[in-house]
Amino acid sequence: MLLLLFSAPSCSTSQALTLRRLSHAVTEACGSIALDRDGWLEPEAVAAAAAWAIGELRSEGGSQQPETSLPPLKPQGEFRFAPASTAATMRLATEERYSAVADAAHGGDGTAQHTLGLLHYSGVGGAQRDERESAYWHAAAAVAGNVEALATLGGCVRRGVGAELDEAAGLDIITACAAAGSPVGLVKLGVCHEDGDLPGKPADAQRAAALFESAASVWVGGEPPSESESESEASPPPRRRSALALFQHGFAQVYGIGTRRDVEAGAAAWLSAAKLAPDDGAEEAAWGLYSEQGSLSPALRRRVHPDRCLRLSAALEYAPAVAELARRGERTGQRDEAAEGERRRKRFTRQELSKARSWTGRDERAEAYLEQLLGGGGL
Repeated sequence: MLLLLFSAPSCSTSQALTLRRLSHAVTEACGSIALDRDGWLEPEAVAAAAAWAIGELRSEGGSQQPETSLPPLKPQGEFRFAPASTAATMRLATEERYSAVADAAHGGDGTAQHTLGLLHYSGVGGAQRDERESAYWHAAAAVAGNVEALATLGGCVRRGVGAELDEAAGLDIITACAAAGSPVGLVKLGVCHEDGDLPGKPADAQRAAALFESAASVWVGGEPPSESESESEASPPPRRRSALALFQHGFAQVYGIGTRRDVEAGAAAWLSAAKLAPDDGAEEAAWGLYSEQGSLSPALRRRVHPDRCLRLSAALEYAPAVAELARRGERTGQRDEAAEGERRRKRFTRQELSKARSWTGRDERAEAYLEQLLGGGGL
């Protein structure tokens, strides 16, 4: 068993905790950790150092150095895949995501490292399913300053998945990430409340639902993108909402878990999550829109396009969607490719959608991604 370098404090957090301060403290705390024989940082050591750093931040209180003196916050969350051609985008959504980010991850990009961790955990996007490898990548991303990856690493050690079990350190990390405004931290803390996994506290679905709502309302990385970032066509914006948080919030609303049941509002949250594909959570949101289509109003069903949601979820390798697509294919047989191509060309239009709402450059990019992925018509 690896000897942990630092002891983990309790799960309380400081009100002054911010993403920038937490990111910097964890990176600094991990600077003296020895590498393993393969040149990697052990996930357990990173988690222990992070828990120690959180305790230090708490004990410093008002004596902390001004945040403006700290280095800028590094890019947060998952790697941003730029829109591409139809074939290339489809490959990115399936077997080529791993190869698309591997070089950046090995080069120290914290968002690419976090994405590789997620791909390895699920065994999708060209990555082998390997929980230990997943934890290593999340640890590397956390050291690089990615608080979303840090929260995910907290989940790994809290449950002993891909890392040695250390529930106290895991809960402390998750709680701190949530207090700093990390969507993944808020989601994981919500799951702890929902499952009754917090020491001395009963399960609390209402508290969980409130945390999911908070997670869905904040931006990955803190502040929303500037107007210039939102409208830029050069690349995807560096900050956006969390697909995982939107999925969890929508799930609570659709099924009325800890909050008033509101299928339409929940489906709208799922739709927002699906538009963030291939981010983690988009695949389950798209599947939810397909599987719950009978509960949607006719107007929302037309906007959602459940069959396209099924194809999106399957393209992201979500097992229930893959199985359903195979079942439907066995039942209906193969479609005529020429007829299918003509049908798609006829529906490749946005005139009616443009009348319904005002589109920003960011909206256009999100819809274009789905059009390219699904072969016509956005969600």
